[in-house]
Amino acid sequence: MLTGIGEMLAIAVQMYRLTEERVPGGVVECGCYKGYSTSILSIACSLTGRTLDVFDSFQGLPSSSSQHYRPGQFAGSLAEVKEHVTAFGRPDVVRYHPGFFSESVPKRQRAPIAILWLDVDLEESARDALKLLPDLDRRGTLFTHECVPEFFDADGHVSPRGGPDDVLAPIVEAFRGDGRDIHGMFLTGNLGACRDRQAGLPVLPQPILLRLLALALA
Repeated sequence: MLTGIGEMLAIAVQMYRLTEERVPGGVVECGCYKGYSTSILSIACSLTGRTLDVFDSFQGLPSSSSQHYRPGQFAGSLAEVKEHVTAFGRPDVVRYHPGFFSESVPKRQRAPIAILWLDVDLEESARDALKLLPDLDRRGTLFTHECVPEFFDADGHVSPRGGPDDVLAPIVEAFRGDGRDIHGMFLTGNLGACRDRQAGLPVLPQPILLRLLALALA
């Protein structure tokens, strides 16, 4: 478990918000490690009538020029992830797409996406995964890991730091390339949320989210 309860709650709450607003599409997860987030999000998907498509190499990170991450890091086998989702989630709504994103993403049959959840660690992995962005509904939300508050200002502008470990720079480029004006915000843990500034449905800000988390754990 590398993602936290608050991060999963933020994504689940937004899923319910998008459902209330009748935003179509499934949830796509890129990078699942051992299936913690997959298990939680599969329950939320089951309750909201959505599917969860999971993209992962199931053999860890690819080779890169990163000085922080190493090839094979964060590896969880497909069998291991399925076992965890069966024990703790709703396996009937989950579909798996094994392989590095450069191989698996182009094979996906195009379909609407309501939430795109990236936990990919590397700049190049983000670029490959973001080929899914055109299918994200304009009202939908992209969530990404590897974020800190300093990457976002009060007006929602995103400030990538650059380099092989930066996933925000490819996100900004992908939004602009798809004709979307990106609005970003930090939520909790290492979670950031990005949406189309004009059409995207706002995400609950961190203070409200943390209050919900406190009530949920009370």
